[in-house]
Amino acid sequence: MLRVKNLYFRHRGTGIDILRDISFEAREGEMTTLLGPNGSGKTTLFKCIAGIWKISKGDILFGEKSIKDYNYRERAKIISVVPQEHQPVFPYTVFELVLMGRVSRVCLFSVPTKRDEEIAEEALSLLGIEHLRDRDYTKISGGERQLALIARALAQQTPLLLLDEPTSHLDFKNQITLLKKIKELAREKNLTVVMTLHDPNLAMIFSDRIVLLNKGSILCTGSPKEVLNPANLHNVYEIEVSILSNTDKCYIYPII
Repeated sequence: MLRVKNLYFRHRGTGIDILRDISFEAREGEMTTLLGPNGSGKTTLFKCIAGIWKISKGDILFGEKSIKDYNYRERAKIISVVPQEHQPVFPYTVFELVLMGRVSRVCLFSVPTKRDEEIAEEALSLLGIEHLRDRDYTKISGGERQLALIARALAQQTPLLLLDEPTSHLDFKNQITLLKKIKELAREKNLTVVMTLHDPNLAMIFSDRIVLLNKGSILCTGSPKEVLNPANLHNVYEIEVSILSNTDKCYIYPII
């Protein structure tokens, strides 16, 4: 379980808290979504959990141990991160990129084993991108690069998977396919998945738990049906919406 406790964050020298008193839990086998409009603090919170930015106050625990007490190599065995944007520098093949997910498992001055290569191949297969295996990572589309980064995270085989806007470069079909696959993996492998999303409907369909952020604070947290009601969405997005229920599913659409 991941626990964020009374977290505050500010950029050094500004004196202004960007995140204020953030507390929530993300459980094993579940998908927890950080949801909110632009500027609500989703990506900032994501970077704090990933250890990219140092928090000002509070704590982030995985199990009973604070994330800050892990060194970088230990952290890489616990947390895999899929960023929203990634600028490729070298023309690695997609397979080589995915194989890099095994770095924390390879000893210094050693090379990846046959088993490491098999795990990378399995990650490509899970996401249906085997056909990209030998393509240059710098020469594939933004959506394909996003899938390759997710495959690298899966090859890392960590209990905690962090995804920052994983659907941002994907078409409609691949958005659904990807989130469905991640949800299946969370269940099958008992992963703790935390992701940021912009789309309340995707959050409604695929999340087990939603943390609704607004202006650097948590408005509410809970199940999708508890959090995504017209009043909360109006409070955060400042538009009128209606909820259409269809058996066990709900859909959100704006009132124009």
